[in-house]
Amino acid sequence: CRVHDIGIGDSRSTDQILKQGQSFGERTLLTGEPRAANVTAMDDVVTLAMDRETFQTSLGDLQHLINYQSKLSCIKSLPIFANSDLTDIELQRLADSTEEICYKKGTKLCRVGKPHPLRVWFIKKGQLLVYGGKSGKIFNLQAGDYFGEKSILLGTNNNDSS
Repeated sequence: CRVHDIGIGDSRSTDQILKQGQSFGERTLLTGEPRAANVTAMDDVVTLAMDRETFQTSLGDLQHLINYQSKLSCIKSLPIFANSDLTDIELQRLADSTEEICYKKGTKLCRVGKPHPLRVWFIKKGQLLVYGGKSGKIFNLQAGDYFGEKSILLGTNNNDSS
């Protein structure tokens, strides 16, 4: 199956091709919210399906597993990883080592010349404005983009831009 036109709000992700053993629709099962993607059979497909009521009655609260699957799906859909040669185990390790952090509109994640945590940020949803530094360059980052990789590679936590 091909999962395409993936989006929640203004967030967009790279289309995914599902293979045997992969799933879709977890968020809808848990929250009852409308689907966030189109799913199209690319050839003859046989599925196992379960409605929301049966899922909750049979399996109880599996929120933590669904959250993990959501994080893993996000990692796999980021353009930097979607077309990489990383194995499923390597992608799972990446998902295991990330944490979801939410920032309110207007929050500064980093400031020019100020120390900040040595981390790389992968944008799952929303937009960030990057400005300042030596060039004063201004640009936007959005879902699928990332930043902070230079700090990780150089081992320095001083920012050229915020």
